[in-house]
Order: sequence, then C-alpha cells, then structure tokens
Amino acid sequence: WLGLLELADEHGLAQPHEAKEVYTGFLAEFPLCWGYWKRLADLDHPGPEQLAVYERAAAGPAAACVDLWGQFLDAAAAASA
Repeated sequence: WLGLLELADEHGLAQPHEAKEVYTGFLAEFPLCWGYWKRLADLDHPGPEQLAVYERAAAGPAAACVDLWGQFLDAAAAASA
C-alpha cells in the first residue's frame, strides 16, 4: 500500500481518477486513517462530491476522529459559501 499511496500523493492532482481508486481501496482496508479521507476529499472541488466523501468517512469507524470532523465542517462551510 505504501508504494501506491506514495504514487497517489505525487500524481493525485494530475491523475485524480487513479488516485481516488488507490485511496478508496486503502480506506476500505484501513478506514481509521483520517488523513487519507482528507486527501480523497481534496481531489474533489468543494461541493457535494467532497461532502459525500466526508459523509462516508463519518458513517464508519473514523467518526471517532475529531480531526476528521473539523475537516468535514470546514468543507461544509466552504461548500455553502
């Protein structure tokens, strides 16, 4: 996973579809890694798609992460602005 995540981090903005697949697969196995939920959400523009990523994260085990909720609230505020 580390090699794939490194490639997704390096080329995510240039190849967002591939990076999303890597992050989604990783988070299916390791849903508590809230930083990767943020990276996945950051591949989308502020709005419904980005909020949907945070909603999926908050519906699972990562919901206990305070940092995740802070990012979710920031994304919601940006989407409504």
